[in-house]
Amino acid sequence: MPASETPQANFSLLLPVYAGDNAEHLRLAFESSVDQQTLRPAEAVIVQDGPVPDALAAELERIEASSSVPVRVIRLSENRGLTEALNAGLDACSHPVVARMDADDVSSPERFARQWELIEQGYDLVGTGMQEFEHDPATPSAIRVPPVGAERIRDHARTHNPSTTPP
Repeated sequence: MPASETPQANFSLLLPVYAGDNAEHLRLAFESSVDQQTLRPAEAVIVQDGPVPDALAAELERIEASSSVPVRVIRLSENRGLTEALNAGLDACSHPVVARMDADDVSSPERFARQWELIEQGYDLVGTGMQEFEHDPATPSAIRVPPVGAERIRDHARTHNPSTTPP
């Protein structure tokens, strides 16, 4: 099914980018979280956290011009760090439900459909495991799975942010 015919849901995709990111990885990350999803976000908000190399700037412009969903690029004049970049992005999101993605991650095609189903059931926060890659998404450098179940989440939350995955 062409991306333009893929169902959408009323959530925003939030993706921060900074000078250390790779343009090709950003392309793969964006495509996997928009074009290849069985349920697409209604919009994508990309935060450019400070100046970026020309290749990354060109990829951001390409994404902004050709995306199958509306894209808003928030360009911060200087690198402010992940927390401030995410806060700037959250302020720009049009929807109360926000999916988070990094520029070096690849989403499974069913990610948002599965997570949206849980949101519709009344969950306030949903997460997922993730794959990180160095060069080829087919060979992840790390697979991170968050704790599942009340006891494991409670134990993990004593020393970690409970919504992040362990290293």
